[in-house]
Amino acid sequence: MDTRTLILILTPFVVLNLVLMISAIVSIARKALPWGSKWVWLLVVLLIDFIGPVIYFAVGSNMLEDKAAQLQDAYDANQANHANQANQANPGQGGLS
Repeated sequence: MDTRTLILILTPFVVLNLVLMISAIVSIARKALPWGSKWVWLLVVLLIDFIGPVIYFAVGSNMLEDKAAQLQDAYDANQANHANQANQANPGQGGLS
């Protein structure tokens, strides 16, 4: 097999790998999570060639979405708790005049 044929065979795999890596990195960067879990997934995507992005999209993407939903729920509950405490501390200050 000559070099030209080898390049023609490998080019689609290289392009697919780059597209998967870039897609996974963009997806990870857009998630609203602490950087600790993002770094782990970035390492998986970057260090485990070709299979790393596949693992992320098969497992990690859903896992990160679940974690993001849990964090958002906890944040919302915390905000509601603070609002209730403020209303109890200043009962006459919370309403419209």
